[in-house]
Amino acid sequence: MLKILNIKIKDFMCIRDVDLDFSNDKAILITGNNGEGKSALIEAVAVCLSDNKRSKTYKEYIRLNCQKAFIELSATIFSEPIIIRTTITESDKTREITYKGQIYKNSKSNTLIKDLSLDSYSDIIFAMQNCASVVDYTPKKRSEYFQDIFSMNFDERVNELRNQNKDIKDFLLSNESK
Repeated sequence: MLKILNIKIKDFMCIRDVDLDFSNDKAILITGNNGEGKSALIEAVAVCLSDNKRSKTYKEYIRLNCQKAFIELSATIFSEPIIIRTTITESDKTREITYKGQIYKNSKSNTLIKDLSLDSYSDIIFAMQNCASVVDYTPKKRSEYFQDIFSMNFDERVNELRNQNKDIKDFLLSNESK
């Protein structure tokens, strides 16, 4: 599971410069008026974890009158530290990831993101930002997302429920015949 520890954002959407610490184990509540950066913060996380973008260019991610945007996301994944540095220009995005002592750049970072299932987080963030709902997805797609996000295999629980259901059915049938 991904646990965000810190995020630094510069010239991204409406955010000029921010350094947020999420390293304590308490719940985080982000509040503010419209246009103050709540959605931009969530979008910054999604941009670090994905190659998705809102339009054909990255221009809308760069604060007005700026040439580029920068995001540094520090987190842990499966208790291992990971740092994702993303630089955005109008036409391009570069990403560098430091994980387990190695540095992954651009296409190699894309492979690592997929291997760690981090792209599932961004899919859900982008879906939420676009007012779509996870419940609108097919059951199979929802299951895939939740398995990736929670790193869980639901097969054991499904089999337990099937066995319980069979036991109940057998019990009811045996009582009917008495």
